[in-house]
Amino acid sequence: MRGLLIAEKPSVMRAVSAVYNTLPKGKDSLDFAAFHGHLMQLKSPEEVSSSWGSPWSASQLPMIPTAFEYKAVDKPSAEALYKKIRDGKYDYLVNACDAGREGEHIFWSFYESYGLTIPVKRYWASSNTKPAIKAALGNLLPASKFSGMRKAAKLRAQLDWLVGMNFSRAISVTTKTKGFVGRVMSPVRKMVVERELEIRNFKQETFWELKATYHTAKGEEFEVIRLLPPDHKETRHKSKADAEAVKAKMSLQAKVVRVKQTERSINAPTLFSQTELQKAANKAYKMSPDKTLSVAQKLYEDGFITYPRTESRYLPTDMIPEIPAHLKVLFNIPDIGPFAQKIVPADITRATTGKTYVDDGRIEDHHAIIPTDQPVESQRRRAENI
Repeated sequence: MRGLLIAEKPSVMRAVSAVYNTLPKGKDSLDFAAFHGHLMQLKSPEEVSSSWGSPWSASQLPMIPTAFEYKAVDKPSAEALYKKIRDGKYDYLVNACDAGREGEHIFWSFYESYGLTIPVKRYWASSNTKPAIKAALGNLLPASKFSGMRKAAKLRAQLDWLVGMNFSRAISVTTKTKGFVGRVMSPVRKMVVERELEIRNFKQETFWELKATYHTAKGEEFEVIRLLPPDHKETRHKSKADAEAVKAKMSLQAKVVRVKQTERSINAPTLFSQTELQKAANKAYKMSPDKTLSVAQKLYEDGFITYPRTESRYLPTDMIPEIPAHLKVLFNIPDIGPFAQKIVPADITRATTGKTYVDDGRIEDHHAIIPTDQPVESQRRRAENI
């Protein structure tokens, strides 16, 4: 039997094809093709119905299509892929788009728009390392296993269309100014506006704090700041007179009346999800969420990290035996290596006991983002060859 494997991007197609060519040939043979991201998009209102074209008016609303239809963003590429499928006499297709909801959407929006009926299998891998690709090729899954995810992706796209198109037009007609409303865009814009209003409406207040530096008989130096009674939580005097009055009563000598020492153990943060990775990258490198996701996607495609579009911060229990291999790739990385090398089996056992980092119940499609188990230099050469 002959199958056509369709990847989400050419780089992934080449990576999968390279591994496939090293495997013993079985009774099935695969050809390879690729999208380049979202090849299809939902038609605009005027493309759905001429009555929804310009000029915009309230009488057009709400716009609810009887059927949501897609069009090719890059028609020549879509037509070429369809021709390859039509003329290839394939027995089945393999959906090798990213292992997630968007990957399902990319594949099936094309498949259904072109009226294909050929059977489909699912290639599912959370990383682009050779072992992961080999395992996924050896375990192609029935497409029906992901029907729920496929439906969720389709409904989310339709909801985005309904909200975006209808509310954008409604606000534009009402305000006589073109405006854009979206399921994600609008809440984010609201947060930006609220923060801007806080900044604009901020009123400066002058306050005074009493700070002092004392020296011990041994020559040690320490700084203190006065806490205001009765709660002893605030440090700010609202008037200079109050601060001066307290200062006048302060002695040049101080006595330590109590020392409280507390020792506690704090767990390291849980692992990275897409959202937490974006927050960390913004804090450390001032990277935007889009830039972070773009970099993470490239690292994933080149085999450096596992699938980045995940909201889970946990690993499954069946990955525990693999953790040493994932840590080993960090040994020669500056700044990280010296710490990774100090991790011993007892540390791994302690970290994976309980549900702080490992929890099967908190993983849906993908586990947390972690480095893959391939040596960094090996990954770099592989990326260059691709």
